[in-house]
Amino acid sequence: MRDPFADVSMRSRYGTLGVAIAIALLVFIGVTNAALLGAIGVLFFFFVVMIGLHELGHFTMARRAGMKVSEFFIGFGPRLWSTRRGETEYGIKAFPLGGYCKIVGMTNLDDVPAEDEPRAFRNGSFWGKATTLVAGPASHFVLAIILVWSVLAFNGLQRPIPTIHAVQKGTPAAVAGVHNGDRILEIAGLPVHTWTDLQHIVRPRAGQAVAVIIDRHGARHTLQATLANNNGVGFLGVEPDYGQQRYTAIGAVYHAPAKTFAIAKDAVGALGAMFSPSGISSYIDNFKSTSGQPAGHGSTATTPTTASNNRFISPVGVGKIAYDAAERGWVVVFSLLISINVFVGLVNLVPLIPFDGGHLAVALYEAIASRVRRRRVSVDYAKLMPIAIATISVLAFIFLSSLFLDVTKPPAPF
Repeated sequence: MRDPFADVSMRSRYGTLGVAIAIALLVFIGVTNAALLGAIGVLFFFFVVMIGLHELGHFTMARRAGMKVSEFFIGFGPRLWSTRRGETEYGIKAFPLGGYCKIVGMTNLDDVPAEDEPRAFRNGSFWGKATTLVAGPASHFVLAIILVWSVLAFNGLQRPIPTIHAVQKGTPAAVAGVHNGDRILEIAGLPVHTWTDLQHIVRPRAGQAVAVIIDRHGARHTLQATLANNNGVGFLGVEPDYGQQRYTAIGAVYHAPAKTFAIAKDAVGALGAMFSPSGISSYIDNFKSTSGQPAGHGSTATTPTTASNNRFISPVGVGKIAYDAAERGWVVVFSLLISINVFVGLVNLVPLIPFDGGHLAVALYEAIASRVRRRRVSVDYAKLMPIAIATISVLAFIFLSSLFLDVTKPPAPF
């Protein structure tokens, strides 16, 4: 990726003055509004630390594969500071909205000096290309595992249990007579041991009348409830209580990867639901009413999503969610960052240009075709431009539409 402001420079004294003003402003915000400072910290982690590590992954593996990396910058826009070490220019740019590393000759469309051609990405081995491409998305999963470990080791994991923390007014549960503190034992004749059991039983029974057996102060009661129909999904109207599961630091090392995998699995399901015909229809329904009521959180190509409310979230929405998370403590902030990292890592693996996964798919095709045809096969990226344009157009629509929704329907707390 080439920064469009690559040739614009900024006098160092202006850059220094800008940094000093930014630091003074952050100190003022920290004194007057700690939650706002926390939200800024989340956004800084998102745009600078997380993306910087993503690009560092590409940079490290490209250098290891013998490829030439001419630039490694944090931020975009005019240069604030840069220095050259060997063949690479390192630096910081004015707008901290990501970063990039420039590997020469990524595609056949790039002009490369003759002396650099042997070290161009396009001439690298398959494994050199694959490790370089995968290293970026992999950094997000590594970060997510570290964050999950931190939550498990220093806080533990809250698990929703079938004990009712709150009954929403006017819902089937309230009409049936479910009270706060009740423990649900059975629904529709099926035992309920975990909150997941409850969800699996309720969701496919939209509109059905079911028997709900509860334990109230040690006594069993049978209640009758007619489940609501929420866009084809059964709805009872109860919120779970939470039990705390503790982990040792060593135990957290073992459980963190598994927890992260489970989060990634749920995210894949959510993405699949979003891009299904019903998911697309439901997303469009979000624009039929813009009453300003809060909606659930989600993500663009740079932010997370949930399938429950069928919408993405723009950076503006992430800022709102980050502010709410900062007010509720570090565990909620870490949970938000875990979701963002998993989502961004997965999206970058989508096998479409211009994602890392798209370049990986091209490298895999070239390797297989070269072996089958017994000669070097190189893909003409000019023929892939319609796919790239279509993908970028979808991303642009998601960004603009989610930005509109975030302004008209602010996202609910994370």
